[in-house]
Amino acid sequence: MPTVKPVKIITKAFSSFLWVGYVPVAPGTVGSLAGAVVWFVMPYKTIRVRLPVVLLFFLIGLVVAALEEKETNKKDPRNVVIDEVVGMWILFMLIGCMYFKDSIPKTATAFVLFRVFDVAKIPPMRVIEKIHGGLGVMLDDVVAAIYSAIIVNLVFFFL
Repeated sequence: MPTVKPVKIITKAFSSFLWVGYVPVAPGTVGSLAGAVVWFVMPYKTIRVRLPVVLLFFLIGLVVAALEEKETNKKDPRNVVIDEVVGMWILFMLIGCMYFKDSIPKTATAFVLFRVFDVAKIPPMRVIEKIHGGLGVMLDDVVAAIYSAIIVNLVFFFL
């Protein structure tokens, strides 16, 4: 029986956000939802703590997404959902959501918009997605987060 290298296990664990990305249906949506759940149960609700965590996961995502692309020989493999997780976290920072109970409508709107933008890949996301390696995988979700944050902030500013 072949042995699995620890680096492969760690890569798969991070890239799939602890194997969430291996769900058979809509792994990107499930990954986004998992990211939202973790965001709201994470202790220390300050940007001073959260920002370094998001940056760390973004950097980890760059590496593990690139390794998974190389391993599977596929561009942005379905099981890689760390990009959705980081995208959701960036979105929540940009719209000021730290506590779920205080922002259910905002959170739900943000989640739906993020998924729409992530799937639709409106410009410049298509171009960004074509960037080679982990950077392309991670950046299109950052752009989806920014687009979503702009709309959510505008809508909830005027409500």
